[in-house]
Amino acid sequence: LFSEIYARKSAGARTGGLIAVFGLVVLALLATQSRGGILAFMLLMLLCVLVTRSRRAILRSFVLLAVFAVLAGLVFLIRYLNPVNATMSDLGRIWTYIPAWNAAMDNPFFGIGFANTLLMYERYGMEYLMLLGRAMDVHNVFLEILAQQGIFGLAAFLAFLLVPVVLLVGRIVRISRERYPVIEVAAVSVPLAFLFYGMISHQFIMNEFFWAYYSFTIIALRSEPDVRERLLTWRPKLV
Repeated sequence: LFSEIYARKSAGARTGGLIAVFGLVVLALLATQSRGGILAFMLLMLLCVLVTRSRRAILRSFVLLAVFAVLAGLVFLIRYLNPVNATMSDLGRIWTYIPAWNAAMDNPFFGIGFANTLLMYERYGMEYLMLLGRAMDVHNVFLEILAQQGIFGLAAFLAFLLVPVVLLVGRIVRISRERYPVIEVAAVSVPLAFLFYGMISHQFIMNEFFWAYYSFTIIALRSEPDVRERLLTWRPKLV
């Protein structure tokens, strides 16, 4: 959405409706108090800003980022004014990290096995299972994969997300000399957002919404460089 606003600004088109929708998205994100979502949002905004060549747009965007950072700070302040809920939430995450780390250290290459969360607690953190009351997923996708699939699984996962990022960034650098690469920026935003989201969330590769978003990244990656013009036609031509 943000990349489309920049693209329309560059072309001199109207953006009022998109900016209104963007504002609603920002308010909804702040209302969720999602730390991963807020971090990912700021990263993607910064990405959209860096691609543009307009100094005026860059200045306005950094002002917007500063305002959003202040609002996010106030949201977190309100969250931690209730120390019991905030502390239990943070402790709960830490209690999932310790058994996962112990499992990863004991099974470094192949892990303890995919989705063996209960077994992980029974072997490496029974006391945390009792504290949590249930076998909660590890709230860090990288540590969870390291514990369950080992180093090789983590390497495959990182390659799966980062290879499209590297390829799309190279395309963005080339295209940005001629126009604002709206499709490419939107496509690279998907794996980057999930990388940040995964820092404080459990595995998402089994969720339909991940594959729905990631399929857009693959389509954009496999499309010809003039994908913006192609996608405006009724039948995009793919490589």
